[in-house]
Amino acid sequence: MLKQKYIGFYLITFSAVVLLVLPWLISDGMFMDGQQYACVAMNMAAGKGNFWFPVFTEIGVGGYSTFHEQAPLMFGLQSLFFKVLGNGFLTERIYGFCMLIVTILLMFRISKLLIKLKLIDKFYAFLPVLLWIIVPVVHWSFANNVVEITMGVFILLSFIFILKGTVEKSRKYLWLILAGINIFLASFTKGLPGIFVITVPFLFWFVFKNESFTKMLIKTLVPIFVLVLCYVVILLFPEARESMHIHWVTRVFDRIKSDPVVNYRAAVFISLITELLPLYLPVLFVLVMFFLKRKLTVLKKYSKLSLFFLLVGFSGSLPLMLTLVQRNFYYLGAIPFFAFSAAIVINPVIKSFIESNIFNKMQKYFNVITLCVFLASIVFSLSFYKKALRDKDILEDVYTIGDLVGKDSKIRTSGDILFNDWSFRCYLLRYYNIELVNYPPTDYHLYNKSDSITLSSLHVIECDLNNYTIYLDN
Repeated sequence: MLKQKYIGFYLITFSAVVLLVLPWLISDGMFMDGQQYACVAMNMAAGKGNFWFPVFTEIGVGGYSTFHEQAPLMFGLQSLFFKVLGNGFLTERIYGFCMLIVTILLMFRISKLLIKLKLIDKFYAFLPVLLWIIVPVVHWSFANNVVEITMGVFILLSFIFILKGTVEKSRKYLWLILAGINIFLASFTKGLPGIFVITVPFLFWFVFKNESFTKMLIKTLVPIFVLVLCYVVILLFPEARESMHIHWVTRVFDRIKSDPVVNYRAAVFISLITELLPLYLPVLFVLVMFFLKRKLTVLKKYSKLSLFFLLVGFSGSLPLMLTLVQRNFYYLGAIPFFAFSAAIVINPVIKSFIESNIFNKMQKYFNVITLCVFLASIVFSLSFYKKALRDKDILEDVYTIGDLVGKDSKIRTSGDILFNDWSFRCYLLRYYNIELVNYPPTDYHLYNKSDSITLSSLHVIECDLNNYTIYLDN
């Protein structure tokens, strides 16, 4: 049961979660990839395509009529939400919120596990969560439906099982098998960025030297064997084999070779350092404070555990430098481990403050104030419901066109719009199930305002659009 003296700190943490995620999560507008994934999941729920061959639009992506830009697990999971909740505005956002809650609960579980395994004496579970949520890419990701939010859940589950299998003496092989299954699920969501947890037994051995190299190697090989076995079983099915071949060979590897995102390999490292600044500035302050007070021995006790989490975080982020296809949310699954590393360093300061006479005197007032802040954060966040915080002009055009044309329609357009205005296409499909196509016959035609259209068979429909002109076929 949560002690009364800690309630205020949990309320601060939940207030940060609410303020940093909820306004963006329930407002209108979303990162294009996230909208695209929502459309794929929505189509799957409606029976368009299937788990192995999801569908985005009839035209398809990358030369295929089906969608293979990501492994299919997240689409399958999110399609269940669309089946239950329907195609309303909040469906993929409720999914993101559920992933957020599960991630936080798993981080709480890791904190308890560290105490149970006697890796640390007193550890405040709110601290890693608070440090994690203030990292910009974290709260951005949960508001934008990227696949990494699902991958992160399986990464944390696999870490919990693999740590239990590494440290506990009983049922260790059961834990390692479960770890392997969850590593598979993480990779089946995002691919290679989901498998870095296989390094945990080695990194734990490297830092703590708790057992022989042979035992560590066995504990590493068990989840790897399970991971490989899961893929072998899947690839026995022709439909799955074809789907995986398209995803890995013709989409992922081809993109790595021919479609770089950054110009130099160290870009991910610079991005990582930038993202982690809000997290490690408090760490730097604590280190300086303890150095000035000559109390570095307080930190030394758990320095190995902090180093272990730091190395796990690096193992989930720095390998991205092997390719030039790098985005900051690709290493989202590694951020919790950086948060734990930082929290372990800061923990003694928090402990000292909580146990001080000053805090004991102000505790009741502190709890009341933080409760008010928490309630205010909810009210403030809810005020952003359905407000367009991004793509305002695009969304205005989408709603105007959708109301004019009606749901479940097709509009003929130019290749310029079809292959460049991805957000516009995604919003039309997601909110109205309107597809943009480049073939006849359709009653409505859509072009950029700057395009010169002189076809006598078309006449302009007068409506207030920001970027486009819509025509009706005579």
